[in-house]
Amino acid sequence: MRRPHALLLALLLTAPALAAPTEAQLNAVPATRVVMGGAVVPGTPANLNASITVRYGSAKPRAVLLLMPGFLGGAGSFDRLARQIVALNPTVAVWAVDRRSNLLEDHTSILKAGPAALAGLVKDGLPVRTPDSLPYLKDWGLDTTLKDWRVAVQAARALTPNVFLGGHSMGGTLSGLYAAYDFAGVPGARDVRGLVMLDGLPGLMSGQPLTADAYRKGASNPIGPLPGLDGLARAPYVDAVFFSPRLASRGAAQARLAQLDPSGRAPAGASCPFRPPIWPPP
Repeated sequence: MRRPHALLLALLLTAPALAAPTEAQLNAVPATRVVMGGAVVPGTPANLNASITVRYGSAKPRAVLLLMPGFLGGAGSFDRLARQIVALNPTVAVWAVDRRSNLLEDHTSILKAGPAALAGLVKDGLPVRTPDSLPYLKDWGLDTTLKDWRVAVQAARALTPNVFLGGHSMGGTLSGLYAAYDFAGVPGARDVRGLVMLDGLPGLMSGQPLTADAYRKGASNPIGPLPGLDGLARAPYVDAVFFSPRLASRGAAQARLAQLDPSGRAPAGASCPFRPPIWPPP
């Protein structure tokens, strides 16, 4: 009997066509965003109690690989990888996870904006929700994240017993924690055939467990300060020099401009020019 990780590897290596997929083949891979009911967290608006996946490939796969993005990522982080895997072997489906916090992102104005409006958004970004309007975020911790993920895992198990879990960076860490988690007496490891960790593993975020005091009042880890449970009401989201909701919306607007005009220059206030470099350089 094959070991679980060997089974997934065999599924990928026995693909009908081993040649690198063409752009046309990658673009032809079907992708569907599915929002299901997730863990019910008291105080959270009902529409935000959700388990979200972007599902690439067949609706009746032989195997499903569910991938959790990294710290500041979303399902789109895996778009290229998911398409490549499915194009190589259509019997494998890849489900990329969007954490429930992604539902707070409204890209409607970015998608509908023309070049001039997008240039303004690149400079100023979208309005940011105030911390006091999001009191429920403090309860979206590890338990909520893993239970939302399990809803998707169970949906995959309804299609095939060959369900694999994985993720990138923090998503890799969460993969290991999922396997070790106690879901009402059922260990998460029973849900899956194997784990795929991409630049992430349990313990990656810190070498030492948090003390009860640090959990309540805050601490630090390799990527910066942690607010602690008591501080989440006033600091419910990342708001730093390198990343914040406003910076994220500015980046999304610039990405949309680049999509509309790949050879154009970025407008004033952009993070970087997006005109493709000239090669060889003059």
